[in-house]
Amino acid sequence: MDKQWSPAEKIAARRIFDLAVANAQKDILKRHSEKQIFTADDLWKYELEIREWRREFQTTLQFTYSTLSTCFGLCLRKGWLAESNLSGLCEERIEFITKVCALKQNKSKQDSPPQPPSRRDGGP
Repeated sequence: MDKQWSPAEKIAARRIFDLAVANAQKDILKRHSEKQIFTADDLWKYELEIREWRREFQTTLQFTYSTLSTCFGLCLRKGWLAESNLSGLCEERIEFITKVCALKQNKSKQDSPPQPPSRRDGGP
């Protein structure tokens, strides 16, 4: 979306972004409080989950006007924002945000673990 942000929209965007950050942090803390760790293996798996949560948080929540509409759409999808939180933005921008929210995620990339690069020299 190429439309410029008006001064009023910039103020609303900061409020919306701060709300998304607060809700994301609450979500992460809720996930943490529900975790039960009984073995060392559980602990190491949990460490990986924490890293994934941090990556998800840091890649989704970036305050740059060029990507903010997409950010808000992803936050809607994750439940960190509600459509009612978007007040103060123009209708065209809200439409774009809801379209981003409705897009299906590419689950195949997220569900499969990263594969190490293959070695061409036949080594281990």
